[in-house]
Amino acid sequence: MEARHGLAMTDATSASPVPTGLATDRLRFDEPLTWSARILLAGFGAATFLAPWDLLVRPGHAFELGKVPFWFISAGALAVGLPCLVAALLGVSRSVEVDFDRRLIVERGRGGFGIVFDRSRRVADLVGVEVVENAWSDGPSGWEVEARFGIGRPWRLSCHRDRASAEAKRDEIRARLAAAATRQRPDIADATTT
Repeated sequence: MEARHGLAMTDATSASPVPTGLATDRLRFDEPLTWSARILLAGFGAATFLAPWDLLVRPGHAFELGKVPFWFISAGALAVGLPCLVAALLGVSRSVEVDFDRRLIVERGRGGFGIVFDRSRRVADLVGVEVVENAWSDGPSGWEVEARFGIGRPWRLSCHRDRASAEAKRDEIRARLAAAATRQRPDIADATTT
């Protein structure tokens, strides 16, 4: 297993034993929400409660007509802080699995209190697997491997510190997709060799 930028990657073919007769060919990328990130989110969310406290509660008389602008400021602060608190409480983690046998790319989100979301795309909808630079203003650039589809936003598969490892992962995914296509349709392999 390899971990970079909070992402963990596992190759399902070697990660767990598979019963005989059931061959799996999957590649999985995990993005957990770490405890440190959850604590930071909770801190930012809790800090937004200071504006309503200072503007409305502490002075007393919160329901005066002259305090309507302060109600809007407080509502804006809470609109930012409450999602941060919910994210910290639920701790949603994300994983993307490329299933080469079933020709699917599945994104899964798991959180606390049984919150689950899944979405999948067929490999036939895949336009390409590309490497994209993620430039940071305060540090070195990171590199992401993205799955691009004909319609919709690209899905981030993995993050890397350098371009060479991102390109190697992209090339591995492309090669495994091509190998799975020729396994499922031998006529493709025959057409490319003639």
